[in-house]
Amino acid sequence: MTRIMATAVLAGVLLLSAADPARAQEGELVDRVAAVVEDRAVMRSDVEIELRRYVMESGKQRLDADEEKAARSEILESLIADLLMTVHAEKLGVEVAEDEVEQRLNETIDNFKRQIGGDEAFQSQLEREGMTLEQLSATYREKIRANLLIRRLLRQEVMSSVAVTEGEIRRYYREHANELPTRPATVT
Repeated sequence: MTRIMATAVLAGVLLLSAADPARAQEGELVDRVAAVVEDRAVMRSDVEIELRRYVMESGKQRLDADEEKAARSEILESLIADLLMTVHAEKLGVEVAEDEVEQRLNETIDNFKRQIGGDEAFQSQLEREGMTLEQLSATYREKIRANLLIRRLLRQEVMSSVAVTEGEIRRYYREHANELPTRPATVT
């Protein structure tokens, strides 16, 4: 726990001194630890960045108090779960290639630009949220890396041990046929 706290304090001091050297000498608090997973900390600033990204993706200008509280809680839980799975994947030696992460990052940002209405709308949304493309890219990059690690971990640990037989599929279909969506008649 002391290593985490020391890392958090050092990160805060570095952030503070980079932003304003005079404030760094005053000892003003810059960030707090929101949660700890193994030897890694989830910082409140991580939650704030994810919240801004969430608001930006939702297309809303602001969230009301209840929406914001629920979003913060959900974001923190998600960050903790992702970090738990990522740490476990790394312990097992699961890896992700940097070029794959960058490719997915570029695809994600391009999709978001299309959804929001192009480059100008994208830039204005970034400005409204007080974010730069670099900050957004860094956030997405870590999320993408974590998601790829988690997918590979699940494929390695869970999916490899799951075996569903033809009989199980047919039995499930018979038992749940009325719950499944109907398909229009087709001719082949």
